[in-house]
Amino acid sequence: MRRLDAPPRSPLPVIIPWLLAGLTLEGIAAYCLLLTPELLWWRSLPQHLMASLLLAVGLWKGLPRDIAHPMAGTLAFLLASLILLPGIGAVGIALGVLPALHSARRTRPRAWRPLPIPDLPFRAVPLPAANDPTLRNGLGSVLSGVGDPQQRQQAILACRHLPRRQAVPLLRQGLMDASDDVRLLAYSMLNAIERELDSRLLALTRTIEQGDDPAGHRAEAISTLYWEYAYLGLAQGSTLRYLLEQALAFIDQALEHRTTAQRWLQRGRLCATLGDVADAERAFAHCERLGMNDDDLAPHRAELAFRQRRYAEVRRQLARLSAAAAGDPTLHPVASFWRVDAAPRGDTATTAARERQEAWR
Repeated sequence: MRRLDAPPRSPLPVIIPWLLAGLTLEGIAAYCLLLTPELLWWRSLPQHLMASLLLAVGLWKGLPRDIAHPMAGTLAFLLASLILLPGIGAVGIALGVLPALHSARRTRPRAWRPLPIPDLPFRAVPLPAANDPTLRNGLGSVLSGVGDPQQRQQAILACRHLPRRQAVPLLRQGLMDASDDVRLLAYSMLNAIERELDSRLLALTRTIEQGDDPAGHRAEAISTLYWEYAYLGLAQGSTLRYLLEQALAFIDQALEHRTTAQRWLQRGRLCATLGDVADAERAFAHCERLGMNDDDLAPHRAELAFRQRRYAEVRRQLARLSAAAAGDPTLHPVASFWRVDAAPRGDTATTAARERQEAWR
């Protein structure tokens, strides 16, 4: 916005000589016109044009700074006004236009006050990690409680920085949003994850069909990709069961080539998810015979025992964890809840009652 109360471009002593020279020459032109009207074209008119040019420059120097630009357009307007209105134009602009421009808007009091730049913090502000529950829960709150569709769309975009297992439930929540943009964005991100898994599955399947899998590594990788559909929550119902059965078939194919503890562990997890407890127990027993560490095997056995309501076995399996594994952020709450010394020390009656209840179960 232009300020009309800016000071003149030049001081008054510089402007007055231009105006006096122009007015003097304008008076001479008028005097010559009155004495000899027949000499208008070659005496009075050139003097009038020269006087108009001097007056235009003087008036332009008296304009406020922001009004005086652009220079060519402003000078052309002043010159045309002075040529078409001899005498009257100069007096009108000098006595009417210039004072009006300078007094059109006064300087208003400032609505703000300057503040000093604050000092830098002595340490960086901690940001939540990608696997922090506060980040996931915060995005879920935005999707469910914020009315602005733009903010919900930004929450969907922020799911790109989360692990896939945490991002997929939020994206599924976005599929039920009232805004078309949010739903389409969530669908496109879910579709991108599924396309990536499908492309990897297709490439590995073509390799196996060519017979290039002597050690069963590609079959194991295909089983892991099928398992990832269930792990991420991308499939449900009969589709999920079909994918798990495909994963079980490929891990069996990998076990035919070479037996490893990790492959038996994968088979046990698949059987447990499918509800085949006996096969899961046998697979975990194979893992133990092949020398798998308790830190890797005990959580899965504890989970299987929990599904069967064998709570004493859950505590026994979790007690086999090392201190480092029990302190893992994921396992620590579970291990702390099921540890043997959870009851107060000396409270033998409570401990005995709990053991009898677990034996009854």
